[in-house]
Amino acid sequence: MDGGTPESVQIDGALPGASVDWCGTGKTILVTQAEAIRDNRTALLDLETAKTTYLADSQRSFLSRCSLDGKQVVARTVNGDKLRLFEFATQKWSDLVTRSVGSMQWSADSKYVYFDTGSGAEQTIYRVRLTDRKVELVTRLQDFRRAVEPWVSWMGLTPDGSPLLMRDIGTQEVYALDFEAP
Repeated sequence: MDGGTPESVQIDGALPGASVDWCGTGKTILVTQAEAIRDNRTALLDLETAKTTYLADSQRSFLSRCSLDGKQVVARTVNGDKLRLFEFATQKWSDLVTRSVGSMQWSADSKYVYFDTGSGAEQTIYRVRLTDRKVELVTRLQDFRRAVEPWVSWMGLTPDGSPLLMRDIGTQEVYALDFEAP
């Protein structure tokens, strides 16, 4: 952040476009690796030692995100039907939410995980409180035209927990051209 010489980071097996996130103090990177979309697994890369460690039982996880306090990881399943929680203290995964999950973000205090419902019919943002796993409605997105990336829409949070979304205000038109060779 203060300048210096950029360094290349190599993560064995990571494909271009893999999900990458900072973890904890910023000395570790969390990477969702994939040989194929169904063979995903989540790895931690220690930037000081260049050692890669895989999270236990992280197969079929997608878009893994590390809590800001560095104690937990959330990931959605590849098919987007669950939001899962990995706790470093126990080295175990548990299901947080069983419903359509697209993008997710941690709250600044690491007490909530915000998530949207992906590309399903009901466009909604929820948050789940970790202490009791209660799911709360944040907002409905009917009539909000979101910009969509491959597989998932992007979502961020402001420091106070307000959702940040990309809005698609462009237009797409389809033309048919008849070509007559001279």
